[in-house]
Amino acid sequence: MCGLAGFAGYDRALGDPVARACVLDEMGSTLDRRGPDEATAYDDGWLALVYRRLSIMDLSGGQQPIFNEDRSLFVVLNGEIYNHHELRSELEARHTFRTRSDAEVILHLYEAQGSEALQKLNGMFAIVIYDLRHKLLFLARDRFGIKPLYYAILPNGVLFASELKALLRHPRCPRDFDWAALSNVGRGRIPSYVRGINILPGGTFAEVGENQRWRECRYWSLEEHFVSSDEAPHPERYYIERYADLLEDSVNKTLMGEVPVGLFLSGGLDSSVVAAIAARQEPGLNCFSVLERATWLSGDAVAARQLCESRGLPFHPVLFDFPVFAEQIGFGLEYFEHLIWLMDSPRTLDLEWLMKYELHRYAKTVVPNIKVMLLGQGADEFAGGYSQARDTPSHDWNEYVSQKLRLSFVRDGVWRSSLPRGIPEWLLADADFPMSSVSARDLFERERVMRVGFMQWYNLWHEDRTSSGQSIEARVPFLDHRLVEHLASVPPPLQASLFFDKRIVREAARRWLPEELLSRPKIRFLRSPDQRSVEECYRALLMRTFPEYCEKYLRQTGRSTFDRKALETAFASVVARDTKAQATAQRLFSCMGVDVFRALCLDPTSFRGVSKVMLPPSPLHVVDVSWKPSPTWCLPAEVADSGN
Repeated sequence: MCGLAGFAGYDRALGDPVARACVLDEMGSTLDRRGPDEATAYDDGWLALVYRRLSIMDLSGGQQPIFNEDRSLFVVLNGEIYNHHELRSELEARHTFRTRSDAEVILHLYEAQGSEALQKLNGMFAIVIYDLRHKLLFLARDRFGIKPLYYAILPNGVLFASELKALLRHPRCPRDFDWAALSNVGRGRIPSYVRGINILPGGTFAEVGENQRWRECRYWSLEEHFVSSDEAPHPERYYIERYADLLEDSVNKTLMGEVPVGLFLSGGLDSSVVAAIAARQEPGLNCFSVLERATWLSGDAVAARQLCESRGLPFHPVLFDFPVFAEQIGFGLEYFEHLIWLMDSPRTLDLEWLMKYELHRYAKTVVPNIKVMLLGQGADEFAGGYSQARDTPSHDWNEYVSQKLRLSFVRDGVWRSSLPRGIPEWLLADADFPMSSVSARDLFERERVMRVGFMQWYNLWHEDRTSSGQSIEARVPFLDHRLVEHLASVPPPLQASLFFDKRIVREAARRWLPEELLSRPKIRFLRSPDQRSVEECYRALLMRTFPEYCEKYLRQTGRSTFDRKALETAFASVVARDTKAQATAQRLFSCMGVDVFRALCLDPTSFRGVSKVMLPPSPLHVVDVSWKPSPTWCLPAEVADSGN
């Protein structure tokens, strides 16, 4: 994981080389957490680029940009190419390699095949290649959009960067808040929340040259891999064994690097199978788990402990004691402003990504040189993982697809979604699609296509930010495109058998896991029969933030667009623990987030101090593996005593 930013095509009006260097330095300074190990810059008058490196591969020789032999092209890479060794062996007869970096493989492959080179890459990446002779800039993003890439097309040039905050440091960057992005009015793209700034979609490349013409092309889509045949070309066992082979290869590939690797182990099936496979190559793999009331009640924490004990893996069950959590981590307005700056988004505060951010901070505290974290993200979305979740069980596959999946899409006869409010329309499906003509097969295919977009909008976005915020690269073995394409190729006659309750994953995992872990139900993060601790945490976070926010934003003319009295009334209802306190708290955080985000857009330099907070050491700690909680653990005394 690294960070990159730059601008191309500008006339000299921006200033002399010194002025351009200052702009680059400003843009690069916002990416220091993505790339704390090295900073390099390039400027030839047409293209100016800054690169921040997190050294994982070829620690001593992988400095970027990397030029080809005659210095007519160079490349910078944010991400990893997992099959670079195989590709290098194909290219060595025709090219002289100067580094062991995976980025150099991309460069020579592009020389030979142009944009077709993307089809051969297995990995997660945001790539920038510059053709010096023709003043041509080539940008590309991996198939699932794991690694981010923002851009803005202006009358006399283009800006690009790994993060929005880097673009905002350029003096000509657009700054107007995009209110439409908050109201479900999609533009066919994942919104940046700033008018005039775009996010390059996953599976897409773009080119821009001296003529300022931006050309964008999609090179991959999941739809291309669906099969419509009513006959299965292979027996069921073939698809299970092939999935197991690909998963094992993917996990092994994601261990690539010359630095320590860790794993976020929830105790669920997905992260457990990654741990079991990885432990064969990394017997000292550090496993980090969230230990909170909801995870304990669900059984996840106990399962994670048992797996680590059976494999001899270092286990770090990090205690999130919600009655003192907000105070413990020093949560307040400065922390909240830091999160908005970090996440590049005004979206409502979510405990999932707040806790993962703190878990990364703890990992960096106890293993200071850790730079890679494996995650179980992406296993559910394409293998039927939500068909039998414990909080929304289905009787069988037909009930899930024909009733629950249909209901999640349809509302008043048109396609809609039951996913969180605020997602853009393009992540849903075609509006005004006649539901009577939609088959179960179409529903399931459309849901998986929607998941590709939704993961970019939410899951992969927060995993990238919460890890990079602590200078750690998150890797997602389940999103190896070969795995997802294989799942898409399962013919309709076998889908009920292989995808209900994610059976294809459970059966494949028999190679590595015992029965008691294979049969555990799908449990969503922080979901348990008793949600009181989660509700109380939102309340505590808001109580430590809202009064400061009121003073800074609501009481100063022009700093907020919201009605002060309405927000204060809502805050009072949260303090009083009314029946909708958690939902109200999240709406208040949304309003606060908009105000902070707008302030960031208008004056990004005022966030310099905010960007330096929340670094290690972590204030959290682990508990002994034999620890047993009380029934009221992780509840404030007044809530525990009341029984509410």
